[in-house]
Amino acid sequence: MKKILLSACVTLILGFATNTGAASPDADDLLKMARSGVDEEVLSSYIDAAPDTFDLSVEDIITLKDLGVPSKIISDALRHKHPNETDSASASVASEIIQTASNDTAAGAQPPPDILTAAAVAPAPTDQNISFFYEALYPYGNWLNIDGTWCWQPNAMVVSPDWAPYCRHGHWVDSDYGWCWVSDYSWGWAPFHYGRWFHHRTRGWCWMPDTEWGPAWVAWRMGDDYCGWAPLPPHTRYDGRAGFYFGSSLVGDDFEFNLTADDYFFVPYGNFCDRHPWGHVVPSARARDAYRNTSFVRNSYGFEGGHIVNRGLPVDRISKAMSRPVVQVAIVNDNLRPGQLIQRGLLKDNQLVMYRPAIAPATPKNPTAIKSMLVKRAASAPQQGSASGKALLNRQQAAAQQTLRDQQQRAKNAGQEKNRLEKAAAGETDSKKRADLQAEAEIQSSRAQQARAHAANIKQWRPSAQQKIAVVPRSVVVPQTSAVSRGQMQVQVRAQIQNEARMERQRQPAMDQMIRSHPAQQNSAGRSQDKKR
Repeated sequence: MKKILLSACVTLILGFATNTGAASPDADDLLKMARSGVDEEVLSSYIDAAPDTFDLSVEDIITLKDLGVPSKIISDALRHKHPNETDSASASVASEIIQTASNDTAAGAQPPPDILTAAAVAPAPTDQNISFFYEALYPYGNWLNIDGTWCWQPNAMVVSPDWAPYCRHGHWVDSDYGWCWVSDYSWGWAPFHYGRWFHHRTRGWCWMPDTEWGPAWVAWRMGDDYCGWAPLPPHTRYDGRAGFYFGSSLVGDDFEFNLTADDYFFVPYGNFCDRHPWGHVVPSARARDAYRNTSFVRNSYGFEGGHIVNRGLPVDRISKAMSRPVVQVAIVNDNLRPGQLIQRGLLKDNQLVMYRPAIAPATPKNPTAIKSMLVKRAASAPQQGSASGKALLNRQQAAAQQTLRDQQQRAKNAGQEKNRLEKAAAGETDSKKRADLQAEAEIQSSRAQQARAHAANIKQWRPSAQQKIAVVPRSVVVPQTSAVSRGQMQVQVRAQIQNEARMERQRQPAMDQMIRSHPAQQNSAGRSQDKKR
C-alpha cells in the first residue's frame, strides 16, 4: 500500500517545556481561548475580528484538534487575512491522499492513518491506577464531581454542542477483539476503552473511569437499512462467565441498558467503516424512525482467548454493503516503559498498536490535587500571548457578545420561518407538497435549536484574563527523516485539516437532504437528542 502520510510521533507532555515550533503570539491566544471551553462560534468570531494572521504550527494544529476545535475553525484561522489563498501544494497532497485512500479501499486495505500524536507518558507500574487518568486527561478537559463520583468531560464537549463519544474524530475497525473504536484524539486511548460514557441532564457528555479495557463499550442495533451503536451507561460490567451486570444485578441478553433512541447513532451499513462515519450519522429528526426500524443486538459480547470481545454487527453484512471485504486487524499491545510516550492507536500492516495498561483497582486520589500541581507548574512558566491580559479579555468579550447576538437572531429567524412553513403545510391539500413543506419546517426547527444551543453555551462561558493553565503544553517532537522535512509535514497537516473542514461543512447540507428525502410522519422537532448531536 502506497504510503502518503508519514507516521509522526507527536508528544504533548504535562509541563510547560520549550516549544519546538515557533508559535505566533496570536496562535497562543487562540489556544488559550480554546482551552477555556469557549463555543466554536465565538472562536470563529474571534478569528474574523483578529488584527493579525494566525501562524499555526503543526503543534498548534494538533493541540487545537485535541481540544475539540472543529477543523473548519482551524482552517479559517489558517486562511485568516488570506481568504483567496489556494495553497496548491496542500491541495495537491489532499488530492493524493483522497486518491490513495480510494485505491486502498477498493483493494480492501485499511486507509492510511493521520498524523499520530501522544498525550502523556507511561507511568511506573505502581502508578497504573485511576489516578493516572486524572493527570493524563486533565489538559484536555475538566474533572467534575457528579453525585460523589469524579467524572471527566472533554473540552471538545464544551466547544462543540453536537460533540458525542464514539462519533466524532474516530472510526471503526474490525479486530481480533471485535469492533474496535480507533480515536483520532491524542487522549483517545483512555476514555473510549476504559470506563463508561453518559449524558448528564445539564452538563452533557461525561466519562466515568473504570479499570477494564475493551475494544469499545457500546450496545448495538440492526435493521434493514441502518445499524446503530450507543455508549453503555455507568455501572455496566461484563463478566466472561456470567454475562452483563447492571449495577449489582445480573441481566439477560435481551436487557437494553435503559438506552433510548436519543442515545444511539445510526448510519447506513455501507458507511459504517468510513474514515469519518460522523458525516453519515442520521440526523436527530430521523433517529427515532431509525430506532423503531432496528432491533437490539443480543449477545454482542463474549470471552475468547482470555479477553473480552465485542462482535456486535456481522462483518459479512458490513462487507456486503460496502461491496468489498472488511479487513481484520490484530490488536498488539504497545508495551511502554515508564516515561515513554503514549501514542494513540497506530494502524500499520493490518495491526493496531494500542497502549492498554492494566489499571489497578486502587483507591484513586482526589483530582483537585492534580489541578493544584498543574496550577503551580504553570504559574512558574512564562506566559506567551500577543495581547496584554486586559486586551485579550476585551477581544474575547467582544467576540462572545457579537456571537451571542448573531445566534439569537439566527434562532429567531429560523423559528419564524418554521412557523411560516408549518402554517403553509397545514393549508396545503397536495400530500407531496405538504410533506415537502413539513420537511423544510423540520430543517428550520433544527437550525433554530442549534442556534439556541450555541447561545446557551455562550451565556455560560466566562472569559478570564488569568489563564495560567489555559494552554495545553506544546512540547512537540516531530521526527525529521531524509524523506520528510518539517515543511512537508506542515503541508500534510494543512491538507488533512482542509479535507476535514470540507467534510464538516458538507455535514449540514447532507442532514438537510436526508430530512427532505425521508419526511417524517409527524414533526419530531424539539426532542432532547438535538442537545447531544
